[in-house]
Amino acid sequence: MKPTPVLCFGAVDGDAGIFLDGEKIGEQKEPAEVMWDQAFTVALPVPFAASTPHTLVVRVKKGSQAAGIWRPVKVAMRGE
Repeated sequence: MKPTPVLCFGAVDGDAGIFLDGEKIGEQKEPAEVMWDQAFTVALPVPFAASTPHTLVVRVKKGSQAAGIWRPVKVAMRGE
């Protein structure tokens, strides 16, 4: 299996839309009561140039209570 770049979210409380350089690359729409403390990954476009500046936007929405990214986010290689 060839390694592919992914964004690893430690936890996001609420619905999340993930955009890279203005293009939607993923989302997390599972119920907050299930996913608020769970990690998930979103694939990055291939090829992905880590040395090139990028704009990452994560839009988090939730109907009530606090919401947001509350655990670390990192770029990793899946399949290594």
